[in-house]
Amino acid sequence: MRVLVIDDEQIIRNMLSAYLTKQGYEVQTAENGEEGTTIFYQDPNLFNLIITDLQMPKMNGIEFLTKIRGDGYNTPAVVVTGHLHLAESEEINALQVMQLVNKPFKLSLIKSLIDKLPH
Repeated sequence: MRVLVIDDEQIIRNMLSAYLTKQGYEVQTAENGEEGTTIFYQDPNLFNLIITDLQMPKMNGIEFLTKIRGDGYNTPAVVVTGHLHLAESEEINALQVMQLVNKPFKLSLIKSLIDKLPH
């Protein structure tokens, strides 16, 4: 299973990457939606899950998901945010997000979400 982690906070990227790698997943990281878009479109069918932050410079998580959903990709996505009050639920629901997760979060929550995905 391959996971794309997009977050502007290096500590979050590193934590998720280390944890998911230890769990046996292949992980690629990006520091914003713009970089995430570049990585995703190198092989859009490569990723089984996207974990993206909501608020990031250059391109935020909503803009990233809007782009790939608009291009017809339905890769499961988890949105993490430290600003849950900024998350527009209608917008999130329209983007077929499997879970909205508030920071800080337990890594076991991410693992439980992954376990729900078809393998």
